[in-house]
Amino acid sequence: MAVVASKEILTLIQNVSGRLRLQFPRDKRDIPDVDQFLELPGVLEVTYNMLTKSLLVQYNPQIITSDELMNGMERYCPWIEIRTGKAWGEVPFGHDILSQVIFGSLAKSNSYVRKKLGGKADLTSIVPTAMVGWSIWELIRRPARPGWFDILRAVEIYVVSIASHQRHV
Repeated sequence: MAVVASKEILTLIQNVSGRLRLQFPRDKRDIPDVDQFLELPGVLEVTYNMLTKSLLVQYNPQIITSDELMNGMERYCPWIEIRTGKAWGEVPFGHDILSQVIFGSLAKSNSYVRKKLGGKADLTSIVPTAMVGWSIWELIRRPARPGWFDILRAVEIYVVSIASHQRHV
């Protein structure tokens, strides 16, 4: 009797015309072979972010639809299953125009940096590393809590309050 291996579940977290973002489970340790998806018709670029465990698939919607692409990914790699739902790292934000402008700009900047660095890093790894480096430098120079820490804490409180408010609405 053949042993059936369990499938790896990918959660669809973004589906915009020409872009699919899927997230691997939080406990994923190995780097998936994402280049194999480039062989699917209409797929233009595939990138994997190790920090967020997310897979971004950019495709030509005139060649293939998002549903056809997801079905093709599951057929091409029978070890995966794509489901829709809330990703483990997702924080709900408002859908007002200001949020769209801010997060859209950050996403474009992140993509630009990732491309310039050949996929080796992006803003989700560079900014925290820079903040840690800066805080170590400040602590060496002056053994006191850095001033930016208060700003960071205020932003965290604001984001948590938005998330809490949206859960209760």
